[in-house]
Amino acid sequence: MNIDQSEHIARLIYHHIVGDISAEAQKELDKWLRENERNEKVYERLLNTDFLKSECNKLRAIDPQRAMEAMQARIHDASSEGRSGRSYHLRTIALTMISTAAMLLMLFGLYFYWDKADGHAPKMQVA
Repeated sequence: MNIDQSEHIARLIYHHIVGDISAEAQKELDKWLRENERNEKVYERLLNTDFLKSECNKLRAIDPQRAMEAMQARIHDASSEGRSGRSYHLRTIALTMISTAAMLLMLFGLYFYWDKADGHAPKMQVA
């Protein structure tokens, strides 16, 4: 189920809960409930007042100001690390080593290719 379908079903459930669902929408909701046992479980859970109360309590426990400050601190730490951080230096060293190894492999490959093309490659003697 994609996001649009999920939102549509959520609207149908909402209209069912508040009591202003049309007959056509109720048929669509009923069809969705019959499609899958999981759908019915989700629906029952959404209508369970204890579940709804616990979810509301979880949302009330979130301090948006504290969450915003923590996120801003992480952003600040990441941006202040920038090019001076330890991870940047480690990446630079790793990339330098990889680049050097690639260049050496390429040079040796070219050397052996040119050496073989000039006829200077070692010849194997067959007995």
